[in-house]
This record gives sequence, C-alpha cells and structure tokens, in this order.
Amino acid sequence: MVGRQPLELLIQVRILAPENPQSRGRCYNPGHQMPATGEPSSASRTSPRTRDMLVVVLAAGDGTRMRSARPKVLHELAGQPMICYPLALAGQLGAARVAVVHAPAQRSAIAAVTGDALLVAQRQRLGTGHALNRVPQPLRGQREVLVLYGDVPLLTLETLGRLVEARRDGDLDCVLLAAEVADPRGYGRVLGEGALSRIVEEVEATPEEAAVRLVNTGVCVFRAEALWPALRRLRKSPRSGEYYLTDVFGSLPRRAVITCSEEEALGVNDRWQLAEAERVLRHRRARQLALSGVTIVDPETTYIDAAVTVEAEARIEPFTFLRGQTTIGAGSRIGPFAEITDCRIGRDCSIGRSHLVQSIVEEGVEVGPFNKLRAGSAVARGSRIGSFVEIKNTLVGPDSDVHHFSYLGDAVLGRRVNIGAGTVTANYDGARKSQTVIGDGVFIGSDSTLVAPVRIGDDAYTAAGSVITLDVEPGSLAIERNDQRAVKGWSRRRRKSLAKNSR
Repeated sequence: MVGRQPLELLIQVRILAPENPQSRGRCYNPGHQMPATGEPSSASRTSPRTRDMLVVVLAAGDGTRMRSARPKVLHELAGQPMICYPLALAGQLGAARVAVVHAPAQRSAIAAVTGDALLVAQRQRLGTGHALNRVPQPLRGQREVLVLYGDVPLLTLETLGRLVEARRDGDLDCVLLAAEVADPRGYGRVLGEGALSRIVEEVEATPEEAAVRLVNTGVCVFRAEALWPALRRLRKSPRSGEYYLTDVFGSLPRRAVITCSEEEALGVNDRWQLAEAERVLRHRRARQLALSGVTIVDPETTYIDAAVTVEAEARIEPFTFLRGQTTIGAGSRIGPFAEITDCRIGRDCSIGRSHLVQSIVEEGVEVGPFNKLRAGSAVARGSRIGSFVEIKNTLVGPDSDVHHFSYLGDAVLGRRVNIGAGTVTANYDGARKSQTVIGDGVFIGSDSTLVAPVRIGDDAYTAAGSVITLDVEPGSLAIERNDQRAVKGWSRRRRKSLAKNSR
C-alpha cells in the first residue's frame, strides 16, 4: 500500500514547505543572489583588487514618509526586502567586508535579513558623513570603500563596475555617481563636470544652483587612505547641524563624477516610489527571462519575484504571480491568473488559474482552473487535478486523478488513484487532525466522505455517496448508505396539502 516513490516525495515536500516557514521577508542568499538588473556584466568577475573592498550600506533613515512601523529598507520589492539589492551587489562585486549602518531600534529587524553583514549602530542621526564615520576601526583595513544606500535598490552591477573602475583607472581619491533627472527636488545638486567642483545640498542651494538637474545619488567609491582622515575633518552644517558626506569631496583633490540613468538613481522614500521601483524590477526580470528563452505573453501584467527560477521554453500567461523561491520547469505553461508561491513546478506541467503555496508539482501534471494547493502538498508526475479542488498537506501519487469539487486534507494517495467528484477527507474532529491513506489503484466514488483516520487498501472501491469510517480491505467494495425506496403518489399529495394550507 502506497509505494516507495510517493513516500519519498512526501518527505521532499515537507522539507520544502514547513508548516510555519520563516523564509518570507528575508534576503535570498544575501550577497550572492542576482538582482533583477538586466544583462550580466563583466564587473561580476571578482578581481583581487575588488576583494580588498569594504562596502558600507547606509540604512539608518526613519522613513517617516512610508507611514509604516516597519523600517523603510525592509519594505519588499519583487519579494525581497529593499536592502537585499545593495547587499546582493556587494556580494557580486566580491567585497571583503560588508557593513550596514542602522538605527539602534531597528537592529533586530535588520539583522533578520542581512545575513553575514556587520551591523553598525548610528545612535544620533547627524547626517551621512556622521553615519559613515560610525564604521569601527577593525573594518577600516580595506583599500577601497564603496558607499551604497539601503533605499536605492535599482542600481545595476554594470554601473557599479564602471564607478569602481573609474576610480582605479584614474588612481582617484573618490568618484561620485550622479544622474540627470527631470525633477531634482529632494536631491543635492552636482556642480561642475568631470573633475566635480562641488555638491550643494538642496536646503543650502541658491535658486540658480537649485535649477541644476544633475543630482547626487549618494553612491560613491573612495580610496580608503584618503576617506577616513577626511571624515575626521568634517564640520557640521551651520543650517542643518548635520555632517554631510558630500563635504568630503571638497577636501579630496583627486575626484571625479560619472553618471547613471535616472531610473537607477531612484531613491525610495514613500510608497508611490516603492511601487515605481517594483515596476522597474518587474520589467527587468521579465526581459531577462524572455531573453533566456521564456515566453512572457504580457510583461505588464506578469509579476515574477527576484528569486524565482524559470527554465527556457516555459510559457507565462498574463496576470500570473510567481512569488518567493518558486521554480518552473521547461515546457510548463502557467496561468493565466495563476498565483504560485514557494513551489517547485516540474517540466511540461499545465497550471491554470489556481493558487499554489509551498507545494511540489512533478513533471507532466495538469492542475486545472480554480484550485488551491496549500502548504505541504505534492502532486506526483502524470497526475491531474480538476476544477474547484482544495488540497492541504497531501501527497497525490503518480498518474492519479482528483476530480472537481473535492477536498483532500492530510492524505496520502498511491498510484493510479481515482478521486470522484465531490469527495471529502474529513480530517478534523474538532480537536485533532488525522490522516487518510489511500492505496494504489483505488477508485473513490463521487460524493464519498472518508472519515480519518482511515485506510483504503490497494485496488479497493468505495460506492458513490458513502461515508467511510472503517478501514477498507484491498480489492473490496465499501458501501455505506441506506437502501433507496420510493413513496408512490407523494408529490401529488404534497401539492394538495400546500394548496389547502395557502387558502
């Protein structure tokens, strides 16, 4: 009863999808996950010089415009906290050390997602220069320091590669990343070109300077030997009382600026900008998959998280949501209107407008429309799920059929099982949940109710409409229902009675 392969698959799905998973809201392989940046870059090849780099991610802002108790950098973009994107870039650059500067009250929340990054508290919010100067002495041994921001998630590896190479090729003290934007409000203005004369914060800019549209992204790379002494010389702004990192540039003689697109420069300060960043990442991801051989029918209505893997020759229909760490096999067709979260979908599957969470679907499986596969479920190869079916913590064995309007909870099905329409496993008695085990070749008649715990032996049948409360021996037929009887003339007498009572 119930062969070896289905039991092995059940073990796999329980490893894949624990009952209370903690994977959501964390960086997927922080420092190594490829962000949805578009084309790969030669900058991803780590060089010995890159390994001598410290990356500092500034993430201590309050994010008050987000109107949220959650730290701004932990709001999700394409299924990952925003801060995961600069952390991933640091990993791809091969940085020797990564530090995250955070507000003390946010330490535990930040630590939950940042992996091996070292956390540095900024107890007083006194500006970007002050934040960078919080980096402790033991972290200052690298030759190069790259400053990124936890709320600037759209930078590409190619752009950072250009930034770093510009500093090295010119043997410069610092290189700043700037962008030409349509609306410069909220940004510091970059004055001068090439050699970078100076940067003016918006609150201190004259009307003429405020009209400049070349703005400071805040992203910059320094020669460490020049940076740390310059930080010690910083003075507070008389207007704001803050220490500006931008003031460091004026004291470093060998400096330059390079530019990136306005899209990459986007900083996320409110939920509208969060939505804009989501749109960009979603478009990049769809393009990346399409160029790798995946058919994306309508990128504008397709939502694919950064950690999702889709193999070539798969087809993603409109209004499909692929979330978390889902994988889609080659030749599978997903959607339209499918929502799949943290699932493993095999090759040559067809998934209709259904909702799947933390489940395994093996190759050649058909899941029709309007179904729900809940956490801990698995459908083995060659099986078919009809319409309006719910499956929870259940293994459907190979080449089995689960027909429409059925519910399977806490069940194990063997091979070549037929589940008739309207079948229910009554797995909960109000105090505990129990298991139903169905052997190979079993035929469950329509509208059967299987009251757990119960076992149905190999090649057994249950008659339609039966309520099965006892184990069924292999090869037998189980019937549980009253004999049908007909009361002649009942309808005519019923109509007369109703007519008489209505007078």
